[in-house]
Amino acid sequence: DYLDGFVTLNSCDHVRRLYDVWGPSQKTRFNFIIPLPHTITEASLAYFHQELSRFKEALEASFGVSITPEALQEAIRVYNRTRSLLQRLDDLRKLDSPPITGAEFLETVVAGTILPKDVYNEMLEGFLREVESRPGIPTDERVRLLLVGSELDDPAYVQMIEDMGGLVVAADLCTSSKYFWNLVEENGDPLLAVARRYLTRPECPRMRPARNRLRRLRDMRQERRVDAVVMAVIKFCNLYGEDSIIVRNYLRRLGIPLLQLSREYNLGAVGQMRTRVEAF
Repeated sequence: DYLDGFVTLNSCDHVRRLYDVWGPSQKTRFNFIIPLPHTITEASLAYFHQELSRFKEALEASFGVSITPEALQEAIRVYNRTRSLLQRLDDLRKLDSPPITGAEFLETVVAGTILPKDVYNEMLEGFLREVESRPGIPTDERVRLLLVGSELDDPAYVQMIEDMGGLVVAADLCTSSKYFWNLVEENGDPLLAVARRYLTRPECPRMRPARNRLRRLRDMRQERRVDAVVMAVIKFCNLYGEDSIIVRNYLRRLGIPLLQLSREYNLGAVGQMRTRVEAF
């Protein structure tokens, strides 16, 4: 009962069906689904811009507010600051001896999805200074890992992998690099800039074609000197389940070792996972 509304996108069948049952069952004041294209073209950008305009108008009408271009531009600046700081923190993981673990990095990013951005930015600046002054983590006896998958907000999952001798130096997750990778343009029509940023950010498997996603994995692997890839696919996610075959075959052609883990939302079957990770 503390929610004023529920907003989602047509990201997959599960989320669309959630939206269908949410309104009648939860009785929130404002419910809205934003259609999102599956391809990146000038036509799809124009369509998405139009849908965001419709969303803005619905918010204004429902809550009696005015969302001005100036307010949007100020929000863009604040959120871009968040992304820039997270990029700086992520760059530290490129080092031969990174000063931050993958679990700690994920915990930091997830905090930014909850805290007000102005408060978070101030905390993140202080945390960055502290991390930059740390000694690096020796990697001589660790495996540098790229973690691939969908939604993952449990640092304990990454900690379990790192306890077995790995170090996650890169992550292509909805709750990692996809979240902060590219900035919103700060000039011109702010709503169009927001539409362009979200449509052209690093893609998840709902977007077509897959080649941009595969090239990104290749580049991250080369830039971070990754030894192996761990793919964590959440159960019953059709998009990532199908995509795992494409990614597996691509990495196999590149000669990159891959461990695919099927996981539930909650951290379960820890003993079995530890055995598989340690053996890998």
